[in-house]
Amino acid sequence: MMAWIYQKHQSTLGYHCSAASGCASPSDMQLASGYAAFVRQGTRVLIIDHCVPLVEADSGSVRMWEMMQILVDMGYAVTLQPDCPKSFARTAVPLLALGIQVLAPGSFKAMAGARGTSDVSNSVPCPWDLILISRRGVFANNIMSVDRLCPRAPLIYDTVDLHFVRERKGVELALKQGDHSNIPIGDVYRDPVELGIQQAEQILEEGERREKSYMNRSDYVLVVAPAEQKLVAELFGEKKATLLTNIYPDPDMSEDDVGFAQRSGALFVGNGCHPPNLDASRFIMREIFADPTKYPSGFMHFVWSDTLRCPDVAGDIVEEARKNPSVTLHLDVSNEES
Repeated sequence: MMAWIYQKHQSTLGYHCSAASGCASPSDMQLASGYAAFVRQGTRVLIIDHCVPLVEADSGSVRMWEMMQILVDMGYAVTLQPDCPKSFARTAVPLLALGIQVLAPGSFKAMAGARGTSDVSNSVPCPWDLILISRRGVFANNIMSVDRLCPRAPLIYDTVDLHFVRERKGVELALKQGDHSNIPIGDVYRDPVELGIQQAEQILEEGERREKSYMNRSDYVLVVAPAEQKLVAELFGEKKATLLTNIYPDPDMSEDDVGFAQRSGALFVGNGCHPPNLDASRFIMREIFADPTKYPSGFMHFVWSDTLRCPDVAGDIVEEARKNPSVTLHLDVSNEES
């Protein structure tokens, strides 16, 4: 995929200034894009994700962080546009140190909205050679801006998960077990038992239709599992379906690392509002640690962040964890600036 990007976009796009001082006005889109082209040479990649990665909170953030670092190491000029209005400054500063441009939330939409106005001509080129949008909800929020500002830029849809597959499995399992836990159905947390199979099916079908339309609109589709890659390949062709699993940094192999014999317990770290994390936690407690007599008290450590942000989603499983003698619970340890 990267070879294709290089071959097709080895020349930079856009208006170039003879000197940076001549392109210093951010109020003029042509000058602003020209300044970006002047100071950031190479193939320019715009990544639109939910928030600035919070690597201590969830593996998806680790994956995005490592992906951006790899792109920078390969010589790409990377810009990150967080979709959520709140992103911690302490998470953006390390990205800036790597040379990654971090836009203020809403910047990309504002640029797209200015297209065609009296101040900004439609002839002003897109400042980026390639756009990657991560997650279904973020894609829905930004695709109209992409079509308006950068309609010819190659587009990568990073699914993170195939939502329509995960949501359907979640609904089927909940209905089978009579589980009233709130799970995402159509990007909204709902109780599938109270919702009922007929209404749930309508919402699932609409979500599947939307997500497939996003994949059809994109040049490439990134998935995290081989089964998902096979499904996308069957729907849209093998060339479009690309497998990109979780990406982890090299392990610490220092000599003072604690050996296996000196270790004890088990650790799960994740965002407490992310449904796959909650599903995995339920499985661990209900299937592996169902019999508390088999393990020492507090053997299993759950480190969940963000549970205060979504009490309707995480509340039930937090209470379940507190009642399990094999579990030690650590909540919202990374939610505040430090």
